[in-house]
Amino acid sequence: MNRYEEKLKKSPRPKYPFDEAKYDWLPILLDTYHIVDIGISIELPEEEKRRGAKTACHEGCSNCCLNPIVPITPLELSGISWYASEKLMGDLRTTLKKQLLNHTKTSSCPFLVDALCAIYPLRPLACRQFFVFNKPCGWKEDISKTRPHDAWTHSRSIARRAAIAMLPFYSIKKREEQIKAFENGYIAEIAKPMHRFPWEQIYKIMLAFDH
Repeated sequence: MNRYEEKLKKSPRPKYPFDEAKYDWLPILLDTYHIVDIGISIELPEEEKRRGAKTACHEGCSNCCLNPIVPITPLELSGISWYASEKLMGDLRTTLKKQLLNHTKTSSCPFLVDALCAIYPLRPLACRQFFVFNKPCGWKEDISKTRPHDAWTHSRSIARRAAIAMLPFYSIKKREEQIKAFENGYIAEIAKPMHRFPWEQIYKIMLAFDH
């Protein structure tokens, strides 16, 4: 058993027994996120050691959320809808509904509330795997253009593991077909830019769960 497999086994992912029984796609999504999170927990410290610097990302730093172009898959959309409509409560829920209803009036991520992610446990893969070194992103900075050398993400090995975990949702269940789909960029092909999604649809779902 390699170091990754060992840590994956020793670090069980968060579980939602009732919801996972209710939605057969939810365990697939949670497993996928867990694979990526464990991979990053191993590889990011190694990258920090290699660079001799800590990542500039920290809680409350939300510049990359102000003008996001984040790819998101249908499975991830289901997860966001579930978490927002069935798990968020109180003032955060009220604020988020207003933002979702008015999302076309701003370029910021509709889930950014008081500089924090309202759906952090179910944030998309693209948000989980993107890190910046040397200094935090500037106001609406596109780091891919200004300083791509400061951007970091996990290895292709972790990406392959995550894709294989996710692909059964798309009825790709045979191992050889999963490998082929990953190599051909299937996940990237089905992903759509997050900022183009009509988020008022999630607002309507949340509203339905309020009654």
